[in-house]
Amino acid sequence: MREERHFSPPVAKKVSAWARGELPGGLTKREMEVLALVAEGWTNARIAKELNVTERAVGFHTQEMLKCVS
Repeated sequence: MREERHFSPPVAKKVSAWARGELPGGLTKREMEVLALVAEGWTNARIAKELNVTERAVGFHTQEMLKCVS
């Protein structure tokens, strides 16, 4: 794969709104930071390095964000 991210249409709509700065209920500031970088197409490894956290932490934040769209 070319490190592209693919979301279902409902999830893509919410991710786009979040990337525009619309704050969804339940997300933390850090989750919003991770979301912005995910929306830019960054890998978990690159996000972790940029935010000075572990890749596992980035994965955790991503999972929490996805709970908001379920």
